[in-house]
Amino acid sequence: MIANIVHTKIRPAFAATALTLVLVAGAPSIAEACGPRGFIKNVSSKMLSAAKSGSTGSFRSLINSYADVNAIGNFALGRYRKLVPASDKAAYQRSMANFMAKTMAQYSKKFRAIGVEVGRCSSSKVTSKLVRNSGRAQPVVWKVRRAGGGYKVVDLQVQNVWLGPLMRTTFSNVIKKGGGNINALYAYLGVPRRTTGTSK
Repeated sequence: MIANIVHTKIRPAFAATALTLVLVAGAPSIAEACGPRGFIKNVSSKMLSAAKSGSTGSFRSLINSYADVNAIGNFALGRYRKLVPASDKAAYQRSMANFMAKTMAQYSKKFRAIGVEVGRCSSSKVTSKLVRNSGRAQPVVWKVRRAGGGYKVVDLQVQNVWLGPLMRTTFSNVIKKGGGNINALYAYLGVPRRTTGTSK
């Protein structure tokens, strides 16, 4: 029951975060020289298709391809990161990505956008505005990092809420309410493997 309550609270924020990825090309004169610009444009076309289909598989593919799942997952665990043994890490990362994908797919159609205006841009942060059909704009901030010859998304801010800290707070609450046992988070995310790790 606890997991359901927390899940209900986090879903709208995840949904809003998911749809901020629905981009179209914008403001080339402002961001032309910015490294992550091409990466964001590439993600935009693929995310637009995923949003239209509402397919969990499409969102999962995007997350695995364009987000730094390992970094996001480790940050979300916070001080509880030590409770996940090496043998469980892969299962945890897959389940976390799948959890995000399911939530994004479920709420994507409620957050239609006609485009994004890209503003300030640096090698690690891009500011933009999500333009809705109503004409109202929603500020969005992206955090990226270099990965090989390209970039990966490591965090997003929507409605003044950062995805990373939101997940960390949620996961921490789930573990605490589960008696400090990592199995509480595993059950929440649907991780198939179980351990007996508890916080000290």
